[in-house]
Amino acid sequence: MKRTSIFFLVALAAFVFGSTRLAVAVQDTFTATGNATVQPNGPRTGANGINFFNIEGSTNANNSSYGVIDIPLSNTNFGGTVTGINAVTLNLTEFNAAFTAPGQFSVYVTGNTTTTIANDGTSPLRYILGAGNTNTGTATVGPVSPDPNTLSPLTFLGSFNFTTTGNTNNGQVDSVALTFSGAAATDLVNRINSNSTLRLVLTPDNLTTAATFIGATNSAASQRQMLVVSALVAGLPYWDTNGSAAGLGGTGTWNTTTTNFNDSTGIQFKLTQMP
Repeated sequence: MKRTSIFFLVALAAFVFGSTRLAVAVQDTFTATGNATVQPNGPRTGANGINFFNIEGSTNANNSSYGVIDIPLSNTNFGGTVTGINAVTLNLTEFNAAFTAPGQFSVYVTGNTTTTIANDGTSPLRYILGAGNTNTGTATVGPVSPDPNTLSPLTFLGSFNFTTTGNTNNGQVDSVALTFSGAAATDLVNRINSNSTLRLVLTPDNLTTAATFIGATNSAASQRQMLVVSALVAGLPYWDTNGSAAGLGGTGTWNTTTTNFNDSTGIQFKLTQMP
């Protein structure tokens, strides 16, 4: 396409949308660095306690478990200050066994990122099993208030129907759509901009659920728990089609400060919106 045509398109966009800068949607992926399969006696011990990640309902007795995932966040790859959230997805890779069984589980966020989830016997976290509660959902998450180590309050983000039975579907990625709104969305934005850790809690919603996944220290690094965030980023109005390189093509870069129509690249778009 001739350069004059590009200028026409940019001028047309500026005419239609005005001159106010947009917050641009940018996507980044964050990988978990820690997890716990929290059983009645505490987080599952040994290497498999963090190499793998299970969510099991109360019919699994001492193997019953809720899960905790720690995911460090950052705005580095967003290229600016995050101002809002478009969409969030949690990707979990199945690693199944003979005891794997279908059932729903739910995902929550907790503000408590200080209680240790270590599987060396020091964590106070416990799966609540037995009489006196439903033995599903948040009723399984111990300890409870007023214990200062409680993960409550928990904010619901979404549910997923796990469908696998037995040792099959290994490597299948289950994508769980999460909805952050209100205070949870504000908290997520703040954690991204402050390079803080997000802690998710996953609970079995059925007594027979046995959802089994690859964990945060598994040797298959590309299959560990991952959070995909599409966020709104302020101050990214200029898209250079191939960065500082000459010619056309390439992956492109955001430029937050200068128009770049006259550099060696020759083409750059400015995003604007109606006033």
